[in-house]
Amino acid sequence: MIDVRIASLIHNARNRLMPVIDRLRREGNPDAAAEIDHIGALLGLAMTLFRQGRESIEVFPGEVHLEEFFKELSSEIQKFAPLGISTELHSDLSCMPYPVWQMDYQLIQLVLLDALMNAWRHARHKVSIKMQLVDGYLCFEIRDDGAGFPAEWLDENCTFEKKSVGTGVGLTIARQVAAQHLCKGRHGRIDLENCAGAVFRLLLP
Repeated sequence: MIDVRIASLIHNARNRLMPVIDRLRREGNPDAAAEIDHIGALLGLAMTLFRQGRESIEVFPGEVHLEEFFKELSSEIQKFAPLGISTELHSDLSCMPYPVWQMDYQLIQLVLLDALMNAWRHARHKVSIKMQLVDGYLCFEIRDDGAGFPAEWLDENCTFEKKSVGTGVGLTIARQVAAQHLCKGRHGRIDLENCAGAVFRLLLP
């Protein structure tokens, strides 16, 4: 079985190279930018191989203290948030006396960081992430003020096999990770929407 954690890390690493390449080009160092771009291409090839041979994903949910999780996520965001893009964080768990949830800590963090990397890449000025309860689900919502998702990606049956923008690999993995979170007959899911930009929601039962 393919370890989706490795695939997620490869995809996340490739995303993080993009702003480095842009900065090197702006600073007049095209050779270094080209070398890093080549590394990114190799990582992209690795992800293509993953797509061709991917199998079912295993998640290992455990009890997660949500305030601590969001605090660590905020710390990661501060490390990688690009200059020139405002990133706002909100948490509303006031209706939960004991804010804990069953989820795979590592995989959910990887999914959210990957979604944030994409939001930063396409945002014009602003990105926000919010954690809250929605209809009994724990919802992580990430918004940007960019051009939005390609129309075909908004179809919940989209497999991302044919696309005009991006790789789609991150969303493929995100949907599989979400779906493997199960509680009382309900599965997790990813919702995508365009509303003054792209809106990504990860909902966990």
